Amino acid sequence: MKTVKKILNKPANEISESMNLDINSKRIKFIDHAYAIIYSALHGCDLTDTSIDNGISRSWLSKLNSNKPYMPFIQLFYKLLDPYIKAHNYRVYSKYMRVLAYRLNIH
Repeated sequence: MKTVKKILNKPANEISESMNLDINSKRIKFIDHAYAIIYSALHGCDLTDTSIDNGISRSWLSKLNSNKPYMPFIQLFYKLLDPYIKAHNYRVYSKYMRVLAYRLNIH
């Protein structure tokens, strides 16, 4: 899963900087939150379990999910997906659709 974090690094940091997401973040950065969500979706795991495995407690996860706006995640999703849409690479594109479906609770 190091590959996922490597892929997320640049777009997540760009979004975080442009929206000042991590300026007051004490422990969990936007990239870590996004990584936990994507990892959970790709592996069909519970987000709480994935978060705990990555050092995010249940209370921090609750605060993250209730305090962070959803727009950065939408921007991240499209930043990740854009090159594949432009290249018409449906095989890769369809994998990302699982993440979107999970996030929107369309299991």
